[in-house]
Amino acid sequence: MKKLGIVALIILLICGGALWYLASQDWNGFIKSQMEIRGTALMGEPVTVQEVDLKLFEGYGAIKGFKVASPNGYEAKHAIDFGEMALKIDINSLRGEPLVIEEVTIKDPKAFIEFTGTGGSNIQELISNVKKHLPKGQAQPEPKQGDTKETLISIKKITLTGMAVQADVRKLNSKVYDLNVPTVELGGIGGEKGLPADQIGAELANRVLKVVQDQAEDLTKQTIKDKAEKEGKKLLDKLFKKD
Repeated sequence: MKKLGIVALIILLICGGALWYLASQDWNGFIKSQMEIRGTALMGEPVTVQEVDLKLFEGYGAIKGFKVASPNGYEAKHAIDFGEMALKIDINSLRGEPLVIEEVTIKDPKAFIEFTGTGGSNIQELISNVKKHLPKGQAQPEPKQGDTKETLISIKKITLTGMAVQADVRKLNSKVYDLNVPTVELGGIGGEKGLPADQIGAELANRVLKVVQDQAEDLTKQTIKDKAEKEGKKLLDKLFKKD
């Protein structure tokens, strides 16, 4: 049961890193609750989940409506809605370690990136929060006597498909842009040996958020450049205005 619990948490992008017990007969409801608690701890902002459907022994899992709120100070209610996350689980790996998730497919996610007047954004703030939980590239310490050994996880393939990004740059040039992102392959996480749950969840969230940031980066740079040129022209016109 311990291993089943950690699988459930991992597929939900959460960072618990502890082994969980089934607290009630509502397995999917239990996972949904843990998603929201641990997801909030990972993202640093409130996380809500619409629905969870886990069929572990069929090697299948799905999560719908995983939404992350924007940090305080932004108009956008949510920074990102992960759409539907579908998971293909290697059932045979339940008997050993690491636990293997063959594929995670994130379908039709929607991101709402809102820029400040200085080029910062709600997405950048979330990335900063998530980075605190990223793998450090160091070997995991051996558990002390009496400690529960942490289950390691490996994800072989992550695919992001059908993503839509709304880039709000109104504080820079009074415009809002809608961007469609081509399918992106985000690689795997954990390798052959696997990583703890908290590090897997943080790395997965970081990669998705980076896609959003990268899609809007060139647009923002050009917007800031255009604004600077416009302001510079106004200043020159004012300085050299003829009486």
